[in-house]
Amino acid sequence: MTRLLALLVQESLHKRIGLIEGRRLIALSQWARGNGINASSAANKAKRQTIPAFRVRGRWMIVEEYREE
Repeated sequence: MTRLLALLVQESLHKRIGLIEGRRLIALSQWARGNGINASSAANKAKRQTIPAFRVRGRWMIVEEYREE
């Protein structure tokens, strides 16, 4: 239960930072395509919050400028 709550808080934090800074948001699938990552792999990373992705109306979004190291 604690792990789930921690993931939800992280997701909320990523969403607020992305919206407050006014950066361009794109769908996670577009971001994955542009970075040469499999879409299902990107979705798994988003669920684990190893990338700063968040959901908007049930769809995973991410800040366009984010680059995975």
